[in-house]
Amino acid sequence: MGYMTDKVEIAKNPNTPVESLTKFATDKDKHVRGGVAVNPNTPGEALSKLATDKSGIVRFQVGLNPNTPVEAFIKLTTDKNLFKVLRFGYPPVHPFRPKLTKHRNK
Repeated sequence: MGYMTDKVEIAKNPNTPVESLTKFATDKDKHVRGGVAVNPNTPGEALSKLATDKSGIVRFQVGLNPNTPVEAFIKLTTDKNLFKVLRFGYPPVHPFRPKLTKHRNK
């Protein structure tokens, strides 16, 4: 494996320490940040920051994480490229989907 591939795998690994995940959340490589975004142990504060990432892929992956804070998840609905996917497609069992649907239908 290459160096960058190793960093991505470490970022996705649920056994990676929170301190490392927080550091990787600001990595210059979007794939590393995406790995952090899907990690179930990434702190909510890091997920909230990643919800405004310049990479649409990273923002999408934040939307897949069931631990994304509801405020960050709702913020993602203002992203016209992600709204339909997050509302109707993925993740199929995200805990905020019912709140999101109710919020956007008002």
